[in-house]
Amino acid sequence: MTDNLTTGERLTILRRRNNLTQADIATKYSVSQMTVSMWETNAVQFPGIVNEIQDLHGGERCYVLRRRLKLRVKETARELGVSHVTLLKWERHGPSDDRYKDYLLNKAVEVDMEAIL
Repeated sequence: MTDNLTTGERLTILRRRNNLTQADIATKYSVSQMTVSMWETNAVQFPGIVNEIQDLHGGERCYVLRRRLKLRVKETARELGVSHVTLLKWERHGPSDDRYKDYLLNKAVEVDMEAIL
């Protein structure tokens, strides 16, 4: 997936990759198809992992999200092409760019979608 996608765009891409309709997702979440449509267009927030941590600042949000996703520091750093020390600095002070945040958001949406499937 490319960077800078909204949560709704990520949901749409993953739903389509798994050959699911909005009606399929609606049934699995016990919501209406209109609700799924509103999630995908970002008219309302998707009730997944990401939205539970909105009140935290960037570094805290990355730390909590990484922990909830059960991602290890060194493996995550390796996937991002940085040292684990850099990753820990980002979690304390906020990432210097959106790369880490986008990586975590993609992982979170994948986990949320796997829960549906």
